[in-house]
Amino acid sequence: RGIRFGGGSGTTSVDYSTIASGGTQQDFGTFRGGEQNMGAASPTRGLLARGNDGGLQAGVDFITIASTGNAQVYGDLTVARYGGASASSSTRAVFAGGWASPLTNTIDYFTIATTGNATTFGDLSVARYSMSNCGASDNIRAIFMGGHRNPNPATDVVDYITFATQGDAADFGDLDVAKSAGSAVSNGHGGLG
Repeated sequence: RGIRFGGGSGTTSVDYSTIASGGTQQDFGTFRGGEQNMGAASPTRGLLARGNDGGLQAGVDFITIASTGNAQVYGDLTVARYGGASASSSTRAVFAGGWASPLTNTIDYFTIATTGNATTFGDLSVARYSMSNCGASDNIRAIFMGGHRNPNPATDVVDYITFATQGDAADFGDLDVAKSAGSAVSNGHGGLG
């Protein structure tokens, strides 16, 4: 399944598609609302950091992917923010950076199978936002690409973390050009590969 949360200020809808068949998205349920949010998943659960909903939000909601129904409260990030990046292994979800008035370089993590508040994982090498979920992962590593360093320009920085450990992100390399507000995918996210 592919699942989409919200899509604008005040929007609380959650919709889903069956990836193998395509077609129009179907109603899944609702969540507490938010935009410029961050999402991560295991094969069982989807987590959504709410981002901005009439102000910065620290709240994280979750759904059980195989069913439908309204999202439930999962816990809180250590820093309320929007526009960061996120990624997941089969056991951990990480949320990195974002706009927290001002920028933050904080990386938080959750153990997906449980509920509760985030624990600090470490820091990005460069505080930034407008990463628009520009994180990708396999079951071992997550990478966080680009972003904006307001008031400075976009960055070409690519950082990585290793899920099984905690600590600051390390340099992975550079994007071909500095950019922000992108999206990212991988063939092994959520520990699927």
